[in-house]
Amino acid sequence: MVDLYNWVGWSITHVTMFNIKESESIEFKESIGQIDDIAKTIVAFANTKGGIIYIGISDNGLPLKISIADSSFRKISDLNQSFDPKLYDSFSAEIETIDGLEIIKITVRKSTYSSHSYKGVCYIRQGTTNQKLSSKEIAERHNASTAFDWSEQTPEGSLFEWVDIIALDYLKSKYLDIYENKSKQLDSIQLLNTLSLLDVENRPNNTCLLFIGKPEITSKLFKGKNKITWIYKDELNGIEERLSVDEETKPLIFGIQNILDRINKFNTTLQDIDLFRNDVYQYDTKVVEEIIINAIAHRDWGVNLWVEVVQTPTSLEIRNPGKFRADLNKVLFENKRPEYLNPTLADFLKKMHLMEKEGGGLKKAYTTQIKKGLGIKLRYDNSGANPRVDFILEGRVSDIDFARFMFMSKGLTQDQVVILDKINSGKNIVGRDLTEGEYIIVDKLVTKTGRGGVSLKIQEHLLKKSKKYINSFSSTHASPDTSRDIILDYAKKNQEFTTAEVYDILNGKTKEWVRSSLATLVREGSLRRVSRGHYCFVTTLLTKHESNKNK
Repeated sequence: MVDLYNWVGWSITHVTMFNIKESESIEFKESIGQIDDIAKTIVAFANTKGGIIYIGISDNGLPLKISIADSSFRKISDLNQSFDPKLYDSFSAEIETIDGLEIIKITVRKSTYSSHSYKGVCYIRQGTTNQKLSSKEIAERHNASTAFDWSEQTPEGSLFEWVDIIALDYLKSKYLDIYENKSKQLDSIQLLNTLSLLDVENRPNNTCLLFIGKPEITSKLFKGKNKITWIYKDELNGIEERLSVDEETKPLIFGIQNILDRINKFNTTLQDIDLFRNDVYQYDTKVVEEIIINAIAHRDWGVNLWVEVVQTPTSLEIRNPGKFRADLNKVLFENKRPEYLNPTLADFLKKMHLMEKEGGGLKKAYTTQIKKGLGIKLRYDNSGANPRVDFILEGRVSDIDFARFMFMSKGLTQDQVVILDKINSGKNIVGRDLTEGEYIIVDKLVTKTGRGGVSLKIQEHLLKKSKKYINSFSSTHASPDTSRDIILDYAKKNQEFTTAEVYDILNGKTKEWVRSSLATLVREGSLRRVSRGHYCFVTTLLTKHESNKNK
């Protein structure tokens, strides 16, 4: 048996009589040599209602003696490379024995995609033939397919027993923690119906099983697409950490929080001593949660791939299977998100307060990241065999002047933040990169340059003002640990310094606090007291203060 293509599972079934005729859902092929026609029929069935292809049956329904080898199944499996999008587990092959003769049976399930193509051509099943679709017909099918809600569907055989009771209890506690729900008295069935997680017969739908289904059920049911993977890679220090298989397949109600906890384990404070004198973390938890939730809400659950989170010391990527269907400018400036592929899933997330009720969540994520002087990038591929959308959060400041400006400009609106970031990134031509309306929003903060004044740049005096402000802000509002870092940073740059000098660089702190901090750093071995009011940095050993920071 072939194990190289385990998604095309195959087995042997014995049938004593064959009295089936070709129809809209049945097709006969005499041999595996008709592989091109077989591929067209697989696509046609997937695009219509599904169906079965029997290989080794004549047109009049008689079984034939054919040779079946591993290569036969390999040919069938390899067809997936010619389908766009790929069909993955939407078809499978097995051996059946009819009157002592072995034939191949290919079962094709209706796809959740609007249309698949083979060698660039889309087919549908009409009667006993495969018919080509025109470009107009493909577009019409795509527009009509938005009515299909995968998240609302009830899987075949679904039972309430498929629900993980611990996950259900946790879901109930989270729902009742929401202020407007605190006084509600709901049993489990009432709760799940309130959240649109059961069908009319109180059977769990796909959304229910994604979030609170038993892992041993959902792993088989969803073929792995229900999981979220996470990996942390620090190649410089040889560190790599990832989730276990059990963690990846947890119900999503637990899995999302588990991912956030793992990210926060390596979520460090920004280290630029000249910029952030108080503690500012690389990634805001609400920003990360919003992007992950958006990935779950907007992804195409017909694609048998999963959400991936890849973290390094300087970046965080959330990789989402499926096409990017939004207009990013409309999302950021008009709060216009695309229609949800799965409205039931989106409705559940809103009721659980896990996502914004309109398209403002992504805009807030962008604004929060940019306000720290950090980038956020969108990368997507809609034309490949496996379309994917990547959101990349940068964890290191690359433009100090712009970061200072963003960090100190507390009165900027969300629109201004996003537009200024656009200008600073080089997309600054009015009429090409920016609309006249966008220019008006930031006209008091930018200068027109170039011929005709079509290019924009942030006013120079604002960048200089922000640098001066940061220096003042730093010494006044810095946390105790950060203020001590300022002292040590100054000590490293000066062979010897006085208490009076520290008073000046930390003029927002009291003299008593400065003297106490200097005494503590001397006791810890970070500084040495040369004489009364004079100190120097201890360079021979790693200081205790630095050692504690590195732990």
